[in-house]
Amino acid sequence: MAVPGLAFIGFMIFFILEHFAVYSRKERHAKEGGDYNYISASTSAFIIQLVFISFLNLIIGYLLRFEAEAGVLSLVFYTAALSLHFIILDDSMEQNYKQLYVRFGRYLASLMPIIGWGLSVFFPENPSEGYLLLGVLLGVILFNAIKDAVPKGGGKNASLFVSGAVLYSALLLVGAWVTAGIR
Repeated sequence: MAVPGLAFIGFMIFFILEHFAVYSRKERHAKEGGDYNYISASTSAFIIQLVFISFLNLIIGYLLRFEAEAGVLSLVFYTAALSLHFIILDDSMEQNYKQLYVRFGRYLASLMPIIGWGLSVFFPENPSEGYLLLGVLLGVILFNAIKDAVPKGGGKNASLFVSGAVLYSALLLVGAWVTAGIR
């Protein structure tokens, strides 16, 4: 019960952060006018979201060692899923914060997984802690997948999203089957 609850908490935190960024952009657009695509969210929204994303990236790096100990196949799936997550998150942050993210945030966010991995070397987690952290991470990834991959008002992104979900699910099932056969 703890892991789904933490996944929900991770989902809700990033839902609130995204809502705060979009609201901030709309508020600045109402004051300044101009093209909405060139308006960035406020600096305070940027700092708050960057702190949470940096913490999330720290968790990702920290859990990397945990996934490596689970086996090569687990590590490959973890890396593939999180690489896509990083691409989506980077695009979303750049869209909301423009040059502020490109100049500063991107570098801090990129450094945090390395720091997280370093912390895992000096302070290795036990599996129960790893699963709790993974729960938070899963909630955030789920939110970002839904937010960016599910189309607003239809379009062909829905078929891409479903195709990707089916393909990744199939890969996970094959991976579980191969792993079960190896043991």
